[in-house]
Amino acid sequence: MATAIVSPWLMRAGDALAQGIQPKRGGTLTTIVNPEPPVLHVGVNNQAPTLIVGGKIFQGLLRYSAKLEPMPELAKSWEVSADGLEYTFHLQENVKFHDGQPMTAEDVVFSIMKFHMEVSPRARGVFARIKEGVAVDANTVKFVLSAPFEPFLLMFDVTVSAIVPKHLFDGQDYRQAPAVQKPIGTGPFRFVEWQRGNFIRLERFDGYWKPGQPYLDSIIYRVVPDSQSRRLALETGRCSSPSRTTSSPSTCRRCARAPTSRCRRRGGNISAR
Repeated sequence: MATAIVSPWLMRAGDALAQGIQPKRGGTLTTIVNPEPPVLHVGVNNQAPTLIVGGKIFQGLLRYSAKLEPMPELAKSWEVSADGLEYTFHLQENVKFHDGQPMTAEDVVFSIMKFHMEVSPRARGVFARIKEGVAVDANTVKFVLSAPFEPFLLMFDVTVSAIVPKHLFDGQDYRQAPAVQKPIGTGPFRFVEWQRGNFIRLERFDGYWKPGQPYLDSIIYRVVPDSQSRRLALETGRCSSPSRTTSSPSTCRRCARAPTSRCRRRGGNISAR
């Protein structure tokens, strides 16, 4: 079973609404990331620390339930042809990148057919099965496979195929483009500052496409390499929550005794809630 350290004032917005609790807007979440990610751009790097921070900056077409059931994200709906060869995604409307440019089907086709095919070995092995990827219109994308491949629909979350802005990468070295160091996505938080060896700061993206979200003003990821320092930060309340890469069973047991935290056991991984 998983063990998670949970500050009593922290709760997912969806969980709160399900319990009839109206989430409060504002505030800063201070958490820990360790080790420090080499870059924040998902795809260019796919290690856990990059995914933890970059997952707030970027989004995929889909997200998945605990049972790996596909759920809408940047794609609001989709259809699969009877022969299993054609996948058509209908995109959310009025989605913008953090630089104010609209996200369109062209960005999706570029992300899948070019960007991730180049930088991501994990994605490349599956996306090589795509015979054709086309932008049917500004909000519709169609992928045609060379042969049916049932797991194809599991390849569209942010950790595998984040949607990136074509206008910032097309014609450049994807790994060296300026946007790699100052990532720009469609997610609820935008990149603001990175003091290496100290902290990474994200702030609410006011142009986010989900009305009223996110609730937090900002997230600060503190880089704390030493395990004892991480434990003290959690016990004293200097950090509200650990990340999945910073929790250990011993840390969770000790912090569970602190008045500012509690533990939750769920699933098969040690993670923060």
